[in-house]
Amino acid sequence: MRRTEKALLFLLSITCALALGSCSGGGDGGSSSGGGEETPAPTAEVSDAFPTTLAVSSPFELVSSGASVKSSAKAFTSGYSSITSEISAILSGTSIASCTFDPQSFLAKPSRAECYGPTMDYEDHPDGTTPNNGQLPSGDMGIWKETESTGEACAAAELNSQMEGVSFQTTAAMTSVAAMVCTANVNGSWPPAAGASIDLTTLATPISAVNVVFNTATITLDSTGTVWVYDLDFVYTDPSTSTPHDISVQLSHEDTSTGGRGRFTYVADDTFTGGNCSSSDVTLNGSLVYDTSGTDVDLQSRLGYFCGHGSAGVGSDGLVDPSYKYPTYATGWGNNFSIFTANFDSSTLAGQYSYRWQAGPNDSNSRVFNIGVNATTPLTGEAWFGFGEPVTVSNECIDGFYCSWAGPGFTHTMSNYAQRQHVTLNATTGLVEPTNSAASDITYAPTNACTYDGTGSFKYDRDLDTDLTDETAATNVVTDPATTGLLFDLYAAQDVDGDGNATMCETIADRGISAPTAPAYTNAYTGPAHP
Repeated sequence: MRRTEKALLFLLSITCALALGSCSGGGDGGSSSGGGEETPAPTAEVSDAFPTTLAVSSPFELVSSGASVKSSAKAFTSGYSSITSEISAILSGTSIASCTFDPQSFLAKPSRAECYGPTMDYEDHPDGTTPNNGQLPSGDMGIWKETESTGEACAAAELNSQMEGVSFQTTAAMTSVAAMVCTANVNGSWPPAAGASIDLTTLATPISAVNVVFNTATITLDSTGTVWVYDLDFVYTDPSTSTPHDISVQLSHEDTSTGGRGRFTYVADDTFTGGNCSSSDVTLNGSLVYDTSGTDVDLQSRLGYFCGHGSAGVGSDGLVDPSYKYPTYATGWGNNFSIFTANFDSSTLAGQYSYRWQAGPNDSNSRVFNIGVNATTPLTGEAWFGFGEPVTVSNECIDGFYCSWAGPGFTHTMSNYAQRQHVTLNATTGLVEPTNSAASDITYAPTNACTYDGTGSFKYDRDLDTDLTDETAATNVVTDPATTGLLFDLYAAQDVDGDGNATMCETIADRGISAPTAPAYTNAYTGPAHP
């Protein structure tokens, strides 16, 4: 499901800074605008107490007036400017009607682009005992088609789809806390005195939201007057199913001389169909740590689905813990763990981004996007896809590529390749597209060797039409150099530093895309945590 107009108002995006009705990848000192009437900026007092410009989403996600830009709409802007404008409106609200958020967004989940990781029929796979036939599972094939049917580069489309869930959820966490500030302001109770707290449930006009019952809603300022802690706990009843969801949010934000740093955590009961847990009941656990100084922003978000309801997956540091895994721990994460790390300039949104995810706790590797965004007009960038260390290891690099992750006779021997797409924003369509005909290195055969010379009877559904009868040597043979079929075209690792060891990490870094680093935040965490 793509974003609707309502959902877009709650989307937290890191994307190119674009002025309404025009496209710009930013520039020195550039800024973004959401268009329309200018939203009043939060007061300096509020800006000291809340990360007013923080955002989490794909750098390639654009929005138009009311819909995702997948049509002929000519007026479009960044999700970043849309959401910061929306948060500013909540923080600056003068009536309780402005103090609102969408709790349904806590329950959003990621999706997958059609061009990425398709299921694929095959027969007489050369790595298995022939005759054989079957279907390769979804999610394992990487970038299979260069673009979606819209013309959007597959790397951009898949990153946007993967990050939908965490974008909506982080938005819900931020807007829920912004609604707390708004409520205190409307009641004349803002700000709390140093060393004191505000209980929003006891105010003359208490905090409220549709289908929500609040248990806890407090804002505390420490004795130094620099660290703000927001605690929110409530039950949201989904009107479409009448299902109650226990949800809690905590933000610890420290004001600094040049910006701010802090940590969001959020926990919500939900369901997950077809996962690894013993039941469909799960608890999503999310965390976001950030540090801003001037226009420099460093952040890392983590999201995992932990088995059972009421399952805390956060460690004592307030960050979701990827080492707390099922089945070692009955309430450990069993379905989908993702980590998004970014270092960027908020005035241009140019910088380094990494998104990696793991479908199950026992996978040997995570799937990884490494992305560089340039401060150019129009926006340009380069996206790399491959496999890296499991999410339990703090390493954002791509290590290589598996051409046959789950095929017959798979060896799980990583090849020293990765997929690459250089992309440019199309100012007419508002889509991030391959820059030119040589912009993509994505072609391989789904075998352990990544190639197929045509000497056997192997057929696979390269065109994804569910019909193997139309596959020929021209579509199934993949060699280098090309003979009767396609040219093998993955990007090979290079020995950039001359140490005799070619790695993808140094190869990608040589293209100007270094692995981003996560910030640290050490102030105390007092929310739900695992044993």
